Amino acid sequence: MCLDGVDKHKIWLKNLQNNEKIPHSVLFVSGEIDHKCSRNTLSISLNSEYRENCKVSRENSEFKCLLTLNVGLNRITLNYCDCELVIHVSHEVSVNPRTVTPLYIVVKDHDGRFQAKERNSVANALARITLGVRIVQMIFAENLRASGVSGRKTFNLSGDCQPFHSELSAEEASRMTENQLWSFFARELIERTPDCRNRKFVAYLSCTRYRGAEDASYESIRAATVANAALASGGLALLGSACLFSWPEAVQDVRGCLEDETRVPLAELMDDSAYRGTFGGCFATSLGALLHEMGHIFDLAHCADGVMGNDSDRLDQMLTLRDFHGRWRVLPRRRVPTGREGVAKCTVVRRTAGCAVSHSSGVYFAENCSVLLASHKWFNDSAPQLDGGLAFNAATREICGKYPVRLVEMRNAAGFVERYWIISASADTNHIYFMIPPHIQLMNCTLFCIDVHGNTLTQDL
Repeated sequence: MCLDGVDKHKIWLKNLQNNEKIPHSVLFVSGEIDHKCSRNTLSISLNSEYRENCKVSRENSEFKCLLTLNVGLNRITLNYCDCELVIHVSHEVSVNPRTVTPLYIVVKDHDGRFQAKERNSVANALARITLGVRIVQMIFAENLRASGVSGRKTFNLSGDCQPFHSELSAEEASRMTENQLWSFFARELIERTPDCRNRKFVAYLSCTRYRGAEDASYESIRAATVANAALASGGLALLGSACLFSWPEAVQDVRGCLEDETRVPLAELMDDSAYRGTFGGCFATSLGALLHEMGHIFDLAHCADGVMGNDSDRLDQMLTLRDFHGRWRVLPRRRVPTGREGVAKCTVVRRTAGCAVSHSSGVYFAENCSVLLASHKWFNDSAPQLDGGLAFNAATREICGKYPVRLVEMRNAAGFVERYWIISASADTNHIYFMIPPHIQLMNCTLFCIDVHGNTLTQDL
């Protein structure tokens, strides 16, 4: 019985259902307490083992936590005051033969230690990257579920992060641009890794070094950092390790790291925190960079908003109760190339009509990105190995193929989505044509389309 005399407490979950199948090992639990009393914590147990005392917001009775699931059936028990909720979820590992492999690149003549004051060994790096990629795997699935475009779909991981010993030296890496680094490691991975056709890589570079910036501007901090990258295309997302000092190694430490307000010593460590200046800000921003770059290896282009635009720095807002962005108001806009910095090369973005999605968490994919991911072969276990035969006829402005087209995008020279069209998934399955409207200019841009089986066409116009 509630000591405050409050009747009928109720625990309800926003993002989970009983007996739901979960394709990712890290589980995000988000919910609210109806008729909350003075208690501000909720206890959570997984498979009868106590895991966490979860905070309940005084303002809106909301709670959030992360758990690591076992393969198979999991029993989750939530207790608040005199109320209990039990649900079961099943963690089913993907059987998709297309996998993502996380790597920690240790260059020649380097001990593999990333820049940090302590706990910066290769083993520490492997644990942090493994957890980070698993969180991102969950965020893809959460966002596709929330979009209403599909259920929980995400990529398949080949396993935990592994070290990759490169023939490039630390000195050579320090003199290279991020484009040169990406090209070198892409070639090296292709030469040394079997079956690259069904593998994509997320790689962190051990020898990234921050050498102290003249001021706190992002431009100065980037200029003072060598062997650094945040670049992805095709089968490789390459990132620097300069912010791994702010990352946790265990799922129970994620919230604490995101809420960590320790100031980053600018003379010693890289501050990539969207000007928040804290360890927690660095973790949120650098994990958001991983999410953004992984979007690129799944064929997502830059957009006006969402994760592929200016909204990938807000993972702390999604995963914790603290209103960082009420405090910080509006974070500085991420510099995403749009091709509009001078004279616009194409038309402006036209949003198509679609389902309304709540973006209260601050982390979301734009509608076209969600549709693309939901059809993508790397997100569908049963995606057939079919040749879509997609082709574009410039004379008739028609896209045709063997299977229905799901999404068409017009991207400018900077890789920014200027226009897109979504073709209903419930359309006649014999409808395999799409004609670009006659008023759309077909010059100085790239056509991208994907069909219902994940076959794609990319063609410069």
